[in-house]
Amino acid sequence: MRGLILAVAFVTLIISTQAFLMHGRQRCLCVRGTVTNINPKNMIRVTVYPRSPTCGRVEIVVKLKSTFKCLNPNSEMGRRIQAVWNMKP
Repeated sequence: MRGLILAVAFVTLIISTQAFLMHGRQRCLCVRGTVTNINPKNMIRVTVYPRSPTCGRVEIVVKLKSTFKCLNPNSEMGRRIQAVWNMKP
């Protein structure tokens, strides 16, 4: 009986934590806006972050020589990068 109560309490805790993460404050990397185009010659590294419980949108973060920029995933360049990223094994 005690094990059942602990199991129910654990499941309730997990469900409430997930609900808080989904409806609570988002922890996205690209909070200051995005750009639609970046010169490929200036790109050092590109990282695509899919939707997650902590951020409800796809984010494309591009490392440039001196800074990071967020690329709009709905722009033409963003869609191309996502297509290539999804082809990686």
